[in-house]
Formats: sequence, C-alpha cells, structure tokens
Amino acid sequence: MAEHHYVPQFYLRQFLDPASVGTPDPWVWVGDLEPGEVSRRAPRNLANRAGYYSIPGGTTVAETEAVERLFQQMETAAAPIVRKLNGGVDTLTPQEWSDLLYFAAFLAVRTPSVRDNFEHFFSDVAEMMLGMSAMHPAHFADTWQKANPERTYTPQELEQIRQDLLKKDAFKIRARPILSLVAAFDGAKDTIYPVFMQMPWVILRPSIANSFFLTSDTPVGWVDPTPRPPMYRGHGLAMSNVEVSFPVGPRACLFAGWKLAPGMDSVSVPAEPHHVEQLNTRRVIYSGGQVYAHQEALAQWAVDFSVRHRDAGAEPGPSL
Repeated sequence: MAEHHYVPQFYLRQFLDPASVGTPDPWVWVGDLEPGEVSRRAPRNLANRAGYYSIPGGTTVAETEAVERLFQQMETAAAPIVRKLNGGVDTLTPQEWSDLLYFAAFLAVRTPSVRDNFEHFFSDVAEMMLGMSAMHPAHFADTWQKANPERTYTPQELEQIRQDLLKKDAFKIRARPILSLVAAFDGAKDTIYPVFMQMPWVILRPSIANSFFLTSDTPVGWVDPTPRPPMYRGHGLAMSNVEVSFPVGPRACLFAGWKLAPGMDSVSVPAEPHHVEQLNTRRVIYSGGQVYAHQEALAQWAVDFSVRHRDAGAEPGPSL
C-alpha cells in the first residue's frame, strides 16, 4: 500500500537544516512532543501513513488513489508559489493567491489531528443514536432487524442485544476512515476555501535576523485569541477576532484576520520576535505531536515549551 504524506514533502523541504542542503539525504529537525525528543529526519520519512487517502473498494489504482492524486495536483500548483515566498518575493498574482489558499484549505483538514476529530464525532453521534434506540424496545427490534437483513433474529435475541447495549460502556462504534476523508474534503472545498478567499492576508517576515518560524504536523490553523464565553469551545473562521496562520518557511508566514486592512498584493509585514514566538507556540499547542524546524535549537525550544505547557495542565481546545 502506497505511503501518503499528510504534510507534503515539498513543504517540509522548506524547513531543511541549511547545513544539510546538498547532502544525499537532507533533514529537518523534528520535535516529538510526547516523549520530549529531538531528532533529525529526512522529509520523505515524516508525516506519512500507508494508504491514508486510499478509497476503499476501488477496482483500479486510479480509483483507489484518486484523492491522493488530487492532493498531488494541488501541491504541484502550490510548490512554486511557496518557493517564491521563501525566496523573498512578496507580490503574488490573484491566481497564485487562489492556488495557494486552495492548497492551504485542504492542508488544514487532511491531517490526522483533524480527521481523528471528525471520526470521533461520527462515532459519538452513532453511539448516542444507537443508545437512544435501545431505550425503545419495539423501535430497536425493527431497526436492528432492518440493519442486519442477512439473518433473522428471534424476539429473545433482539431483547438480549438491546439489554446488552443499555449497559454502561457496552459497545464502541468506530467510524470508517472514508467518512472523515469525505467530510474533510467537502469542508475544505465548500467552507474553508471560500472563507479564506474573503479574508485579508499578509505575509509576515521576522524583523530581526535570528528570529524564525517553525511548523508542525498541523501546519494551518486558526484561533480566536480573545476571551470568549465558555459556550464557544471552538474557534470559528467567522469570528471577528479569529487569526489564521500558516508558516511557509523559517522566514515567511501567511497570516489572515478579519481586522487586517483589505488587499492581497505586495503586503509584507515585519513580525517582531515576540509575535514570531506567539505564532510558534500556536503551532506547538495545536500540533498532533510533532513540530518541524530548520534548527535543532528551535525544535528543542518547542519540546521544552510543550513540556511546560503540559505540566501547567493547559488545555488547548480544538484548533479548527
């Protein structure tokens, strides 16, 4: 089964250690947050899973790999634009912005940390509905039999199944991965990308020479940094104070917010060191467990920050 990269290799190569460029196997510095370890690894060995975007039931490779090939097309369009930004260019054409934000919209939801949330949600809803059905004997018997037409259940068997389902923690439903893939795809295309195209964007560049952005296995994310009522557990893109960030290299980060001045051309804004650090902490907090940097010291900083944040008992909440 083919290995699918949920963080593209071309993107990870923007964060190569300069000392490794030109070597047979260049590397980035990886901070594994859970064990608190830092190592160097080649992009081809990072952020990948076997068959992660495969479509089950496909009769040909073209059918099975259709989503992966779509992602490859997006990456092909985005790669030269990302390299352009990392080369110091600040002016993008409307088409380049469109291609780049389309890529960013899908990158925001194609990662395990987001797809896992989708699957947990679907599982929770299914368990709730099944549990509610089990509270009504006649409805449950009819529904269960229709859902399992391959065999005929006796009334006693149906009642036993119903009683078993009513027991606390009696069952666990696991959503099929294809559901999260479809939800992520539809969300990116129909919701996130259109909103991204409406938002004003700037390109942040560190104001001093020794200040750098890092990235993670959840490269694109947004957060409303202002205090909000407890009922708002998520961070919606429509919230007036929401901020979107997407580091595209150590010295360039796309940034959007509704309160920025409109306009999406020739907009480069200097980012002071404390702003860079703030955005780096967001990448750490909302990561799925790994951060990537072009310097060992920066990856180690991320690991140390994660340990302090975890020891403080902080709960980051959902990033999307």
